[in-house]
Amino acid sequence: MTERIDLEWSPPGPLSAKFMASSKRVQILNGPVGSGKTTTNFMKHIQLAQRQRPSKIATIRLKGESAPRPLRKYKLTVVRDDYRQLWRATIPSWNARFPRTFGKWAGAINAPAMHELTFALGDGTAVEFIAEFVAIGDNDIEEFMRGYEPTAFYLEEIDLSAREVLQQARFRWGRYPRMEEGGPSWFGATASCNAPIIDGWLYNDIFVNTPEDVDLVRLPGAFD
Repeated sequence: MTERIDLEWSPPGPLSAKFMASSKRVQILNGPVGSGKTTTNFMKHIQLAQRQRPSKIATIRLKGESAPRPLRKYKLTVVRDDYRQLWRATIPSWNARFPRTFGKWAGAINAPAMHELTFALGDGTAVEFIAEFVAIGDNDIEEFMRGYEPTAFYLEEIDLSAREVLQQARFRWGRYPRMEEGGPSWFGATASCNAPIIDGWLYNDIFVNTPEDVDLVRLPGAFD
């Protein structure tokens, strides 16, 4: 029997829906712990992958089908500050929606991980979705980010990361799929964060002086 995953998902509120509808190059979801920021970011990229233009070259023949399907290709690099948090919080949130038994999973605790999913769409195409899970730790940020060429980044808990992480992401996104396949329909970065430190880089650069290409969506606090 063909394995199935549930792609049905609805935003938990109107502000999450606004985040899902955004097309800005950088989209940041700010909210308290437990507000669904991580899952919302993951599902945003799953939906973006379904809207990716099919590759000009690649097709895939799924199990039990006689003809190949046009293939929509999407690669997401999920970046955290350290591997402890990546494996304690981020990866379990991903696996709650997308179990390791589906597709191809590779990775070991306190090291990078990768999950490759392939799923069919009702329009006769299929999606190849690659999720890379990495953490910066003590590495030089520029050198670290140079190793990744995704369609998009998800910068989780960006308030715990240095300014250079987002800066370097701008040089690396949009490189998958390659231009000979048609390139990506959309590329960029999403991010999540708790309330930033006053006078920290995120507060000054994003909350006070939001750039034109950034959409900052702020969820209400627990007492609002």
